[in-house]
Amino acid sequence: MIKNSRYLPKRLLKVVDPVIQHNAYFAHPENLLLSMLTDENLNLRKIGLQRILKAREKTPTAETSVRSFLLPKLNFNATKYYEMIDWSSIVVSPPPVLRNVSNAVLVSSIDNQLSIGQSNLLSFPCHTQAVERTVKLITEASKKFA
Repeated sequence: MIKNSRYLPKRLLKVVDPVIQHNAYFAHPENLLLSMLTDENLNLRKIGLQRILKAREKTPTAETSVRSFLLPKLNFNATKYYEMIDWSSIVVSPPPVLRNVSNAVLVSSIDNQLSIGQSNLLSFPCHTQAVERTVKLITEASKKFA
């Protein structure tokens, strides 16, 4: 989206860029780290792993603190997704979805040259019949209490 917006005239970029920045949830470091772990490039997966391990060392456990979710300042001149943010100027917290995955398992999946998706560490149904049933149940329950 950012890359395609660079072809707009400057007068339109003045309108579009603030909107993209305001909606930069897609560029949150936790999301980018997960993308890096599933990238085809082994070196990029290793960088993502290093950043997660470093963040795990610095970040207190979830039971003792609340993560702050701040939108990162975007680099609109980035050509790669992992360049969209300045990693040195932000506080990186480990992705919560990997909370139950040990450091050893993460390292072994990278060492075996598998992306996280290939190693079956993360398996989430995104749109299944079970999800549809759950939506139906929640809708029915909310109607009873409305």
